[in-house]
Amino acid sequence: MDKLLAPNILCRRRRHLLAALLGGASGAVLTPPFAASAAPESLPVLGVMPELVGLTDWFNGSPLSRQQLMGKVVVVEFWALGCINCRHALPHVAAWYERYKDQGLVVVGVHAPEFDAERPVQAVRQAAADMKLGFPIALDNDFRTWNAFRNAYWPAAYFVDAQGRIRHRRYGEGAYEQGERVIQALLSERHGQGAPIKGAWVDGGGHARG
Repeated sequence: MDKLLAPNILCRRRRHLLAALLGGASGAVLTPPFAASAAPESLPVLGVMPELVGLTDWFNGSPLSRQQLMGKVVVVEFWALGCINCRHALPHVAAWYERYKDQGLVVVGVHAPEFDAERPVQAVRQAAADMKLGFPIALDNDFRTWNAFRNAYWPAAYFVDAQGRIRHRRYGEGAYEQGERVIQALLSERHGQGAPIKGAWVDGGGHARG
């Protein structure tokens, strides 16, 4: 397979190295440095969200394009069904989706396989059902969307504002409270500065805490 960027297996070999370098246990990398308040002005524009290209076998919803997502706050989550760190992160992402989908959040799960056994759509569907993932998911077996984002990690999340601009990135698992603050900030920005956003933090098991 001719891939522009060779995937880095953050969920296995690189996790502990990154955690040690960052002085933390989770292995999560927040780019850029995260402001605790997560006010919209503290989230710089990191680029324009690329088009979702080469995605197949959509389920939990109809195929989506960048144009269709304009006006929404979007989290694009790259994952692989055999990645243990992905399995730790995905319940939190699913909780964000359920909590904020009625306020303008869309989550797009992009399954990019680490191994050939992870390519069949039936395997991905079963993994998603086992984890109770209700957000739209598509297969990126040719790594076209992966390369469009210049992604290199499993898991990885890209937080996109209502104008289609990437405002935050997260590589690895962890930092879920910070991620939720980013979502709340971008939703507040979408609805108008200072608009209240209903939500609750997610604990380590992916459960809402009021």
